[in-house]
Amino acid sequence: MHVIDLHGSFGRTPHGGRPQPLSALLAEAGRYGIAAVTAASQRGVYYDHVAGNDETIAAAREHPGLLPVGIVNPKQVDGDDEVERCLARGLRLFRFYPELQDWEVESLAFRRIVRRLGDAGAVVSVVAGGWGSIGRLAVATADLGAPVVALGVHYFQVGDCVEAMRQFPHLYAETHRLGTHGALAHLAKRVDVKRVVFGSGTPAKPLASALNNVWLADLADDERTAIFGGNALRLLRASGAVGGELGRKASPPRLPERVFDVHGHLGRFKMSLPELSAAETAARLRRYHVERMVVSSVLALSYDVAEGNDEVARAITEQPSLLGYVVLDPHDVEGAAAELARCFRNDRFVGVKLHPRLSGRPTGSEDIRALFDHISPYGKPVLIHNDGPDYARAILEIARAHPTLPIIIAHAGPSRPDVAAFEAAAQADNLYLEFATTFPWRGAVRTAIDIAGKERVLFGSDFPLIDPGYVLGHYQEADLSAEEERAIMWENAVRLFPRAARSPI
Repeated sequence: MHVIDLHGSFGRTPHGGRPQPLSALLAEAGRYGIAAVTAASQRGVYYDHVAGNDETIAAAREHPGLLPVGIVNPKQVDGDDEVERCLARGLRLFRFYPELQDWEVESLAFRRIVRRLGDAGAVVSVVAGGWGSIGRLAVATADLGAPVVALGVHYFQVGDCVEAMRQFPHLYAETHRLGTHGALAHLAKRVDVKRVVFGSGTPAKPLASALNNVWLADLADDERTAIFGGNALRLLRASGAVGGELGRKASPPRLPERVFDVHGHLGRFKMSLPELSAAETAARLRRYHVERMVVSSVLALSYDVAEGNDEVARAITEQPSLLGYVVLDPHDVEGAAAELARCFRNDRFVGVKLHPRLSGRPTGSEDIRALFDHISPYGKPVLIHNDGPDYARAILEIARAHPTLPIIIAHAGPSRPDVAAFEAAAQADNLYLEFATTFPWRGAVRTAIDIAGKERVLFGSDFPLIDPGYVLGHYQEADLSAEEERAIMWENAVRLFPRAARSPI
């Protein structure tokens, strides 16, 4: 299947970011069989759009598989001149970064630029920001004559994006951050699928995750073909950005034989997607070869601990493939002992879930440390979503204070992979990492293995908030050996949760 990637770039991300050289962009596109990928120099984003566009044009001339994208910052005084210069040099794809460059899509300068690009038949793409940003973008560009692609539509923006696309036919959505289970299929069915296009954020982001998100979504074959390349090709040919036949073709991913997911949920997240029952959860996991998942209650994390834990107790009794975490509230340390004793009478509760970020109690707080004192005698694994500027030091101190208690660092950091978490795991034998995140970076899993060892890495998805296939891409990108894959996808978790190995499915 031909894949056209509308969200590629190259260059340096300043202030501690990881270099993403042109060679990495080319290598990733070749590795996954991408027929064509956009290229935009990060120099144009962070420093000077004239110099950055020169780099992009030079790269595209040397490498025919690259589609050059012009970067224009409306705040630079030569913005109009740069648009004309890029158009004269044949560019028909343009990208804008309002939040990163600190300007508004309603600004007159931006609207004037988009109108000129519309007159030239060019395609405009804009990196989406927070909730409401896609709606504002659609309104601001509605009468300017250019198709506009919202890049990086995230799960918390799905409702805003669907409504904007329904009202404004010039608006398109790019897929690479639609990592929530069912979000891509939901978008494709609620709006015109012809306006959904593939992008990856490569090479900064794992291209495998973006590909998996489309390959494994609940889509008809013609919808998948359209999203992967057909829709983009229609846009690009209409703009004059590309012509002729495409070359390489991409292939579906190979899934691991057996997967043990240590990070799942039951309940409803605050977004426009339906809640899944325990039976639906178990059935959908089979698509990804997930044989076991340890789940916690969204209700318990968000509102009522006891009611949510009871909800999980019913689910894990009904569904043999599901096991449970007991959720504890750091605001009720005194009640934690009773809740642990109550829930652990059910031996299908196999661990504890703590969420310092949602509870507003940082990892190093006295309340979190006190909860570990209650948990430690049970010896059951703790999955913790860390928070606080000193979270890595704090969780290392907690791990050393409870050396026989397995502790899993959710998301391999505070919502996203962080080398500080990898280094903490390397310093305590009871710290583990799982990589459920919609903020991945290319190379994170391999870096963690190199620092902490394959024995300390687990698979977690955060299902249904995040799709297991999307997260599997984070691990596939690491080129796991057969031994590493078996350990990370199954064996390490079975050692931590031996009750799971004895559970029939």
